[in-house]
Amino acid sequence: LGRLSDVVDYLLYTDKKSGLPNRDKLNIYIDSLSKRILPEDFTCFSIQLDNLSTITKRYGYTVGDGMLRDFSGLVSLMGDTEGVVGYNGIGKYVAFFEQCSSKKAAAILKALSQQVSEYNAVNPEYPIKFTAAYETSSDNGIYQVRDLLRRSQALLTTKETSSASRAASDKSDDKKSLTEEKKDAE
Repeated sequence: LGRLSDVVDYLLYTDKKSGLPNRDKLNIYIDSLSKRILPEDFTCFSIQLDNLSTITKRYGYTVGDGMLRDFSGLVSLMGDTEGVVGYNGIGKYVAFFEQCSSKKAAAILKALSQQVSEYNAVNPEYPIKFTAAYETSSDNGIYQVRDLLRRSQALLTTKETSSASRAASDKSDDKKSLTEEKKDAE
């Protein structure tokens, strides 16, 4: 019976391309959190794989899906021990951590950036480019999960639309977001 439950869970709640919990599973998790006040230092990350559609259009679905799987593997390591990471569709990810200060969140993004840099060094023809942002409950007094998620997504959108800010975000003191942009080797 337990095995059957695992199969049903996989079929209903796992994104087949990324291997991560899908949007429906994330909605169940968010609904469960929305019934309570979040603790101090609860952090929500929003992450986007920026060049997925470009790579897919240029090299085809096989390469695009492979890059999606590879990046999903790196993103899943973020929540390996204490977080919930899921695929929100079309190159977008969401992660939640219950005890994660802003300082720890910045360290997590720095580690992800380092892993992506190492990946890109081995795969220069299909480099991963991503944008990430986070919001921590205690930073701005946001203790409702949906509000925290909206705020992290708004920070991500701000980084997407501001190319000057985007190019400098991994070198600035802005600890709320990070953009990894590895230039193609020419």
